Amino acid sequence: CISNPEVQQLMVDELCRKFDEGADVCQLGQQDGFRGCECEKCAADIVLPDGCVVRKGDENFLSTRTFIYLNRAMEVIEREHPEMRVDTFAYQFTAPAPAVVVHPKFNVAFCPFIKNARFPVCSDVNAVWKRRSEAWSKATPNIMWREYWGCASGYPRQHSLVAAKDLKWINGSLGFT
Repeated sequence: CISNPEVQQLMVDELCRKFDEGADVCQLGQQDGFRGCECEKCAADIVLPDGCVVRKGDENFLSTRTFIYLNRAMEVIEREHPEMRVDTFAYQFTAPAPAVVVHPKFNVAFCPFIKNARFPVCSDVNAVWKRRSEAWSKATPNIMWREYWGCASGYPRQHSLVAAKDLKWINGSLGFT
């Protein structure tokens, strides 16, 4: 449960221990899986500092909840290890950009994991991924593209042609690495 302070502290302690042992970078974030915690606190509406409310049914609800948690963790890690950066994902339920500012010490890997791989991300068929990509490009300058060209998609896999178009758009329009 990411709203549990004890869980947050355990995670921060573990990352700091890894950095103390000499790790150059650590990863913090979800892996495969589509569900977040459903406890009362995690499911509650999120009231942002500006008074806006992110509700449970909003597309970026879980992403916002997750990045609130990650940002708090990073604030603690940064005090003990100011030189370190932490990798995380914009993937599955965090694919929509959060409604909070992403801590600048995060390197975020954006993963358009279920886009239609037969078409470039900027095509109409992938409009949701184009919109999410653009939102993430505004959420943090520390963003990279993690792609699955051809994975889990049907044949024919013309991913080299699609990848060339995507890479040109990603680098030229969004500034992703």
